[in-house]
This record gives sequence, structure tokens and C-alpha cells, in this order.
Amino acid sequence: MLSGVMNGCPDWPGRAGVRVAFSSAISRFRLAALALLSGICFLVSGVAAGADLRTVSALYARGDFPSAASGAFQLYSSTRDTTLKLNAGFFLARSLQALGLPYSASRFYSPIIQLGPGNNPFYRQAFEQLGVINSTVSLGQSQIVQMVAGRDGSGINRDAVPGSARGFYFYYLGVKDFEDRKYESAAKNFRSVPGGSSYYSRAQFHLGVIANLQGQHSQAISYFNTVAAVRSVTRPASTCAPQPS
Repeated sequence: MLSGVMNGCPDWPGRAGVRVAFSSAISRFRLAALALLSGICFLVSGVAAGADLRTVSALYARGDFPSAASGAFQLYSSTRDTTLKLNAGFFLARSLQALGLPYSASRFYSPIIQLGPGNNPFYRQAFEQLGVINSTVSLGQSQIVQMVAGRDGSGINRDAVPGSARGFYFYYLGVKDFEDRKYESAAKNFRSVPGGSSYYSRAQFHLGVIANLQGQHSQAISYFNTVAAVRSVTRPASTCAPQPS
């Protein structure tokens, strides 16, 4: 039964599937980045070479996202001022997201999150938006795990995680523990994913796998039934597709 559930759901790819998915994600990222750079080269003549943050903010506020992205990119790539770079990076990420370039947007959200919450007014929003993006398009599991948990365990402090991003955070902590076969710790993290999170059904699926590995077969069935019930309500046409927040 377990193998059938695992093989039937894209959230549980085999090694070959992981390689294909990751390769596909990288290809999409490169295409998006190329489109972004081409757009910036085209738009740069329409934004003053000395574009300042106030201009970028005004462009973003009126919905001129291409020009806002162009001006923010100029600031981000030219300034050495850390505060200005932080502001420009955030406006650039939001503009790219609004333009339908989630992979490119995530490239600029990630450094904001890695700076931590101290003296960082965009930390919460960046964390939330990265979680939203990753719930709709796969950004690459290994990169997200590394950002959340850190290579040496010195990842993001859980006390600093905004409430709406806790599902995103605890799910990937659980994934890291699951990959390391630390099943008790993984289960604890998966159970910490809130019921309203777009990562809830994925966490419940992993809890079912852990229960099955531990010989708790009836409990595993209960978790898998929860997955089926949640997904039948949120996405009737596809029981295994990740859900947006």
C-alpha cells in the first residue's frame, strides 16, 4: 500500500524524478532570468539612469512593475550601501513576482531572509512570499532545506519565523530530519505545520510514511486519509498537486 501511495503522488518522486524535476526547475530559472535581463536592457532607457528609491517606490505603487524592476535592479547592482541594497532587493523581488517571474523573485527574497529579522523591515514579508512562491512552483528542495536548516544546523531561528510562514519552515525542517532518518524529530516538525498551511497535506503524507516505517500501519492509513480529504476539498481535479496559500 505504501509504495502505491508513494508512486502515485508527484510529491514523492524517486531519485530519477528528483533529478528531472531539479533540472527542469533550473532550466525554467535560466529562461526567466534571461527574460528578466532582456527586459531590463530594453527598459533601462525608460528609467532615469540615476533612479532613486523614491522613484522605484512610486513606480511600484502605480503598478508599473517593469519600470520598477528596472530601476530597482539598477540600484541593487550599483550601490554599496547595505540599507539601500536591502530596499532595492525587496522592490526588485516584489516587482518580479508581480511580473510572473517567481524563480527570479526568489533569487532576491532569499538574501533578505538570510539576513535575519534584526534591523530588517522586509524579513517577514520576504519569508512569507518565498513560502507562497514555493507552494505553487518548486524552487528546489535542497536549496530550501539549506536555507531553513543551514549546513551545520545553524539555520533560521524558529522564534523569528512569522506565523504565516511557519508551515513552510517546519515542513522543510521535517524534510531535513526525514532525509537524515531522524524520524522522531521529523514527525515533531511535520506535526507543527498548521492545518491551514498549504504545506499541511505534504506534512501529513510524510507523517504517514513515518508511521508506516515504524510499523504503525493503522495510524499511517489515518494520515493518508487526511491527505486525500484535504486535497479533495482544495483541488478536486488533482489530488497530489501542491496547493497555493
